[in-house]
Amino acid sequence: VVDRYLDSSIFYRYLRFASESVSVTVITQEPRSNSADFNGFLDASRLFAAERGSSTYRLLYEQSFHDRWIKCGDDLYHLGGSIRHAGAQSPFTLSKIAPTDSNFDVFNSVTAAAQEVFGPANPNHP
Repeated sequence: VVDRYLDSSIFYRYLRFASESVSVTVITQEPRSNSADFNGFLDASRLFAAERGSSTYRLLYEQSFHDRWIKCGDDLYHLGGSIRHAGAQSPFTLSKIAPTDSNFDVFNSVTAAAQEVFGPANPNHP
């Protein structure tokens, strides 16, 4: 999941359904200030990390991306808005993107540029 504006709902609304054998990577931006929303996100991320461990859960920060993406296996989706707004009263767009090399290159470039906060290289969640 790549989304700048995540909150704690990502964990209990979506990621809790992922099988323990599935690797989950969440990429968001590091907050510029100490916000209650982001602190709640970090608390939920710590719980998820404690349940999953650093071998199947990674949290990364990346500051320069704008688009929101979800990659599930070989499927790639573009979100019209933040996933935290999915299911709200307003319309929400989820578009499946063609699995072309160029589309995966864009997605993978965000992952490659991101800083790992929790994961195999950093097994202690901040």
